[in-house]
Amino acid sequence: MANILLPNIQRVEIHNFSLYAENPVIMDFTKAAACIMGANGIGKSTLLNCINFAITGRINQPNKKIRSIETLDNGNNHHLEYFDGRIVESDKDYATIKATFSIGDSLVEVKRSFFPDNTIIEYKLDGVDREINEYENDVVRISKLSNYAQFVFLQLKVLTFDEGRDCLFWNPSILTPTIFLCLGQNVDNADKADDLSRKLQKINSRIRNVQWEITKQTTRLTTLIEERNKAQGNRTNYQEEDEASAKNDYEELVKEIDEIIAKIEGYKKEQQQLYAQITEMSVERIRLEKEYEDIYKTLYSDGSFLSQNPLIRELIADGCPICHTKHQDLPQRIQKCMEEKTCPLCGERVAEIEVNQEDIIQKLAAKDAELLRVTKALEERVLRQKHVDEQVNSLSSKVEALQKRRSEIEEKRYSFLQNDESEGSWAERIKALQDSIKSVEDEKGQHIAERDSVKQEYDQLCHDLEHIYRKVQIDFLPIFKKFAKKFTGLDLDMNLTSVTEDGRRLFKFILQIDDTSRDNEFELSESQRFFIDIALRMAIVDYVCSSERISTTMLIDTPEGSLDIAYETNAGSMFSEYIDSHQKMIITANLNSSGLIRTLANNTKASKFALINMLKWAKLSSVQSSLFELFQNAISEIEKCLGE
Repeated sequence: MANILLPNIQRVEIHNFSLYAENPVIMDFTKAAACIMGANGIGKSTLLNCINFAITGRINQPNKKIRSIETLDNGNNHHLEYFDGRIVESDKDYATIKATFSIGDSLVEVKRSFFPDNTIIEYKLDGVDREINEYENDVVRISKLSNYAQFVFLQLKVLTFDEGRDCLFWNPSILTPTIFLCLGQNVDNADKADDLSRKLQKINSRIRNVQWEITKQTTRLTTLIEERNKAQGNRTNYQEEDEASAKNDYEELVKEIDEIIAKIEGYKKEQQQLYAQITEMSVERIRLEKEYEDIYKTLYSDGSFLSQNPLIRELIADGCPICHTKHQDLPQRIQKCMEEKTCPLCGERVAEIEVNQEDIIQKLAAKDAELLRVTKALEERVLRQKHVDEQVNSLSSKVEALQKRRSEIEEKRYSFLQNDESEGSWAERIKALQDSIKSVEDEKGQHIAERDSVKQEYDQLCHDLEHIYRKVQIDFLPIFKKFAKKFTGLDLDMNLTSVTEDGRRLFKFILQIDDTSRDNEFELSESQRFFIDIALRMAIVDYVCSSERISTTMLIDTPEGSLDIAYETNAGSMFSEYIDSHQKMIITANLNSSGLIRTLANNTKASKFALINMLKWAKLSSVQSSLFELFQNAISEIEKCLGE
């Protein structure tokens, strides 16, 4: 697992921000949960964007496809357009924001201007003034990342669920770098994979452009040949028949090549589907084998759960967990206690548990049948994959042979024209086009060779990541399932698989609900998508922070408008569970849908929950002002839940 550290936000100050009536706006985020509550349209989402802007100098750009981590940082100036409508001209020279946050044991204070750009005005590290141009290098070093683009990506795309509702779970272009960074072996591999991914996209774009040029020039060549045939009406019957035969052969070859290429594309699509199925079934088989092994261990148990207890097994195998010494007599002492049916730690008598061997054998038989079914289905798909691979290779070789024949026919077809040396002759024009097409085809071949080399290196990184994830998921999946169950009430599971996009492999999760795969977003309700995605982000953060136990702050523009009353309560419980795991969050909420917030407030109380009432300093419409008392009553209800 990559050992990285993420920001924990403590305090934010905003000065001369025209959208808000109060100046300055000062917010304390030291408690585990902070809820920014207010009416619709008064700037709750804007506030989260301001926080991200203070920390990174960037904000998310809605509906902008992220092709790589690097492009999210470089060239992202969306903040200029975004804040232009929220800060009036007279305030632009004075509008600033300051954020105080920790990364591990380091305390960072950074102050930025909104206009004319995102320039850092002040910067302190652990209370000491630093050069402003050292900020990016410092946060990269403290966070244990490779570059600043990774820091921006994690803050904007992983730690923030914003108003754009860009779901990490079902977006492979965002999920892939997230897995490399947070669940992979190290951040250098993540940086390398991102660089190779970006190169692949550029090379594939060049290949498409070159192929388009080949198609255009081939069309021009065909047209030119037809024009020449019409113009040369004085040829001998032999020449006409020879050219007619050559033309017929050429057209048949082109048609056959196109048909085979279409077949290859079909097989390649099936290859992707088979790969996903094989990956999913392999994970399922590993799970079943583990369950079979666990059941089998109980078959020859001595009737006591002591021999199966993980702590007992650790004491016997690894020695004392306190002094880490392997005592020679420790296994014998433990074995004697188990024979006497007493606990090796406290000495208390342990009640015997009868082992129903017949029941266990029936469970083993059922599990074995299930394992056999999955294994057989997996073997069938592996065989099919082998057949499909052979078809792709065979058809590709056939295309190469046909393309060679086409080139030979072109040479023979126009060779008699070479005797015409006159300026602007048909022969010269046709020869020029043929040479140009050959030159572009050679260029395409060079791009393909470069792509294959880069792709081989990138695919190896993906293969290594899959191997690492198979180990990581033992600890990671239970965390996700814990958060997701709090919201859905169901035991969910998910499998990692891959898809091909723009010639590169990307990763995605396949969600398992009631033993049914949900491969696409549209197979789930809107509220399920949003909160399962939030559960995934929570699991990633909790897993990354599990070794250091250092808190990280998530920013959630809460999508409570899509929930019914029951699910609001479940979502509040999920948020509470996240806070109980030693993590922090800043969330937004509307006053007209506060069931989620009441549940969260009831579970956390005032010691862990800060309610930020935006009505005190936001600019309200005339309608909102007239109903101010209703808003205050709603906030009072939440304050009662806090015990205030």
